[in-house]
Parts: sequence; C-alpha cells; structure tokens
Amino acid sequence: MVIALSDIILFVTSFVCFLYGTVIARSCGRSCNSRNTPLERIEKILEFIPLSTLIYFFGFVITSKYLLILIQRGESKEFGIISIIGISLINAVLASSAMAWLAMPKRRKLF
Repeated sequence: MVIALSDIILFVTSFVCFLYGTVIARSCGRSCNSRNTPLERIEKILEFIPLSTLIYFFGFVITSKYLLILIQRGESKEFGIISIIGISLINAVLASSAMAWLAMPKRRKLF
C-alpha cells in the first residue's frame, strides 16, 4: 500500500513538473514578439528558459529513475545517479528549448 502511494506521488509530481515547465517555456516563446527589440527578446529568453529547464529537469529525474527501476525489475545497480542526472539534463534542455521555439509567433505559421 505504501509502495503504491509513493508511486502515485511520484507520478503526480513529475506530471506537475512537466505541466509547469511547458507553461513557462510557452510563455517565453509567446513573449518573443517581433515588436520587441532583439535585446528584449534575449532578456526574456535568459529569464524564462533556465527556470523551465530546472522544472523539466526535476520531472525527468523522477521519471528516469522510476522507469529504470521498472525496466530492470528493482535493480538499479547498472545505471548510476550520474547517468540519470545526465540523461535528465539533456532531456530538460531539449524539451524547454523545443517548447519555447514552437511557441514563438513566427514559428506558428509553419504548422
């Protein structure tokens, strides 16, 4: 019962991290209008992208650790914490930059 409750808490926490990371990255992309000067756009990107990356990183660490335990059936000896952190950091940077890029006004015309 306690194990199921901890799994539910981890799932909800990672879902909320992905949700808030997406909201922050989309607001960063939307705020980069062509009416703003390039310096204002760079300031907005430098303000929002690190926060979005940090929130995504936390969600990816939880999800990666949980999925590796499920795949290896409880034995997480092969993958160390360094590899989980590395995988999560790469995924967080890619996810936050992709979400910000897709939300930019000029990029919406592509889809």
